[in-house]
Amino acid sequence: MLNDCTVFRFYKSFKETVITIIIIALICIVAGKIINRCIPSGTAWTYLKYDDKLYVLCSPEIINQEHLKMNKLTKVGTVKKEIFALSKPKSNNVSNGLKKGTEIYTSDKGEVIIKFKDEFHPLEDTATADGWGNGMLVRLH
Repeated sequence: MLNDCTVFRFYKSFKETVITIIIIALICIVAGKIINRCIPSGTAWTYLKYDDKLYVLCSPEIINQEHLKMNKLTKVGTVKKEIFALSKPKSNNVSNGLKKGTEIYTSDKGEVIIKFKDEFHPLEDTATADGWGNGMLVRLH
């Protein structure tokens, strides 16, 4: 039979273990965010998973206003989550280099475009783009 002292020691040990796990988890989350911001722009491709396709930002090109006027843009969502810079997104509206909240648009020509700091940038579908791997390693922050 357990006495009160044994139960108290078990409870105290369990409580210390849970607190330690929580502290370690918080340290990992914070360290991951700091490391993600410290990775240089040229280290990893910036990917966006949208509509079950993987898109890449392969140049710092900004779409000019004339192009925007000739094409009707439709806002289709925002980046819901930013993941570690050296990984590829597996879920829709997730990116490894675009901040959470970055707006996603499509044009009437089927282009996927993101809006970052009031500038529009085109993305390339990695499955169909010709030579996208020769582009630049770009992260917008």
